[in-house]
Amino acid sequence: MGIEVVIENLESGATSLRKVVAPLADYDFKATNATGESFGHVELAAWFEAATDHCDSEGTTMHDMGDGLADKLQAAARLYRTTDQELADRQLIELSWEVPQ
Repeated sequence: MGIEVVIENLESGATSLRKVVAPLADYDFKATNATGESFGHVELAAWFEAATDHCDSEGTTMHDMGDGLADKLQAAARLYRTTDQELADRQLIELSWEVPQ
């Protein structure tokens, strides 16, 4: 029993993942001008600021993790493509056929 790997799916998955996480790279909630001041309560405003800081931090983490996963998908695609080519070349050599360069 084997596993069929579609290399193009790995590559397109990596591309899609990068598109999804790209906006999180430099997201700054404060740039939206939404503040806790509109709540009219000092402690609630402070909580809101802390929560939005946390959102910025987690957004950056999600971006970095997604980007890292995309790198791994692309590396796997390269590995499968290289391995497939090496196996094909080896089979051609065993059959005494010329290996294309």
